Amino acid sequence: MAISIARRQFIAALGGAVSAWPLAANAQQPSKNYRLGLLSGVGAVAATDERRKTLLSVLATRGFVEGQNLVFVQRFADGHPERLNGLAAELKAANVDVIVTLGYPAALAAKVSAKDVPIVVTGAGDPVATGLVDGLTRPGGNLTGVTELSTDLSAKHRNPQGCAAGPPVRCYAVERSRSGHDAALSRR
Repeated sequence: MAISIARRQFIAALGGAVSAWPLAANAQQPSKNYRLGLLSGVGAVAATDERRKTLLSVLATRGFVEGQNLVFVQRFADGHPERLNGLAAELKAANVDVIVTLGYPAALAAKVSAKDVPIVVTGAGDPVATGLVDGLTRPGGNLTGVTELSTDLSAKHRNPQGCAAGPPVRCYAVERSRSGHDAALSRR
């Protein structure tokens, strides 16, 4: 009797192992590696940069992990915006699945040079005023992303009399690109 129980357990275990073999074989097959392109008009985005860490952290929660099934490819112009069109074309040639742009010049270069690659735009000011998209509800083309919709309030942010609390502001600074397109609405 002891032999038949041990035999039944063995057969059950073997049956379970055999039924799991196809699953194990599937798990061992390489999955698709997704290629994320990053285009910046300034320097490289270091691994310690908060923007990069946040982006990769969010992607990891959705199953896209750098070094496992995600390859991070970046091109940067080092402050030479005239290089951006070529760099965007390089990303397209590298077969990236999506391009993330930092700033208006990079977004425009990606739009012009990588028309069939999805583009996620960040930090590009108002995309309608700068001509990146046709409209916010229906941008058209291959662009999507994040915009600064509070640009109508920019004058209040800069106007000391518009502040309800805090010390009076005597000086303020505005960061702009050479073209000034990234600050299109903040100058109204």
